[in-house]
Amino acid sequence: MKDGWVCLHRAIKKNPHYQDPGWLQVWIELLLGASHTEYETIFAGKRIILKPGQLITGRRTLAADIKRTTSKVERVLKVMEIEHQIEQQTSNKSRLITILNWNRYQQTEHQNGQQTDNKRTTNPPKVVENRTLYNKNNNQQERERGVATRLSGF
Repeated sequence: MKDGWVCLHRAIKKNPHYQDPGWLQVWIELLLGASHTEYETIFAGKRIILKPGQLITGRRTLAADIKRTTSKVERVLKVMEIEHQIEQQTSNKSRLITILNWNRYQQTEHQNGQQTDNKRTTNPPKVVENRTLYNKNNNQQERERGVATRLSGF
């Protein structure tokens, strides 16, 4: 995925690997590369539906993208798998990586923001009501001034 954004949850700072720049680079690269919508693709010669939070990549590609060694990337991916952050299925040319808890940290946040935006657009702002009340008061005051002006002869 080349467009859009991902959420980076503050809980990442609690991970003991957070201080390891290589680990952090791999994690962010996985988040940025993961699909945010379902689409059909080929993996290991079979047609599959790639789901949100999944990506097809290889350790060489990841290593080249983040300028790390393939052995470092392989070690980080193995640790992430052991710690249940990702699941991997490998083929002879690539691997299908599933980011576990993707919905918890990505789609839920996006949907919550979308719901807030929807509420903002469906509920008219109170400023309009206040402006209408202000205009009514001004019109009433102008009418009263006009009556007072006529009575005083000016």
